Amino acid sequence: MDTLLFVGCDWYTRDYAELFAPRRERFRTLDIDPRKARFGSVGHVVAPLQDVDRHFAPGSVDVIVANGLYGFGIDSREELGRAFAAAFTVLRPRGTLVLGWNDVPALAPFDPAPLALQAGFDRALDSPLGSWRIVTETPLRHTFDAYERPGARR
Repeated sequence: MDTLLFVGCDWYTRDYAELFAPRRERFRTLDIDPRKARFGSVGHVVAPLQDVDRHFAPGSVDVIVANGLYGFGIDSREELGRAFAAAFTVLRPRGTLVLGWNDVPALAPFDPAPLALQAGFDRALDSPLGSWRIVTETPLRHTFDAYERPGARR
């Protein structure tokens, strides 16, 4: 069974468990704000992404979707580097991390890609997104980066 970890919860995530159920993925959620737990999955974890490795076993997660964290709480290179390192630890070999962020200087003063690569990730060149990086044509240039943990699949 595949495990999908969605990081960041709010009203719009309350039905995500049902959305992903047909794919038989084990859907889990994580958010730093305890008030957001009501929008999370069964077994929701209250913690920052930087501490995900304290709550999930090494190599136990297939996909992490972290949308809207960088620039909204994870703001420094150090914090983002810690988040990438913790995510790397819990992902299985060839597991995928999708990072959604707004590519505007006020919210994202630096490109996160070098930190992801420093943590050990590769750019997921054959990701389901069709590219390792997708930039939307929106005022905030919302961007999705796909990274892969190297290694052979189990």
